[in-house]
Amino acid sequence: MSGHAVTPLLKTPNSWSINEPPFSFRKRVFLDPVSSGHTSHILAEVESSPDGEYKWGHYMLTIADCRRRIQLEFFLGTKTARRISLKKINLLIDVLTRFRDALIKERDLIEKGECRAPVSTDARQDTDRIVELRR
Repeated sequence: MSGHAVTPLLKTPNSWSINEPPFSFRKRVFLDPVSSGHTSHILAEVESSPDGEYKWGHYMLTIADCRRRIQLEFFLGTKTARRISLKKINLLIDVLTRFRDALIKERDLIEKGECRAPVSTDARQDTDRIVELRR
């Protein structure tokens, strides 16, 4: 056999060189402080497609908490799938942004309400007071 390396016609993850990372983006972040001990996390993975030669890669977003996990796939293998996947991630980002804005608004309202209302140490007194106000 000659000293020349054989170059595969189609690159697959197993045929990448050691200099090419298998993922162009891979990030896992925990959603709660370490001190909480909770394992909620987001894992985003975009498999590398060396110079666009490999379009059947792994493009996955995983959102997990202690007991549940959801995996969203963003397939890029066809032109239509690429359009749909980008629309899907943009819609997800839009909904999450609006959700965050609503949480901020509610947090601010709750904090204003806490400043105005007397703080009760007895939850039962609060319940009785609500019942009385509804009568």
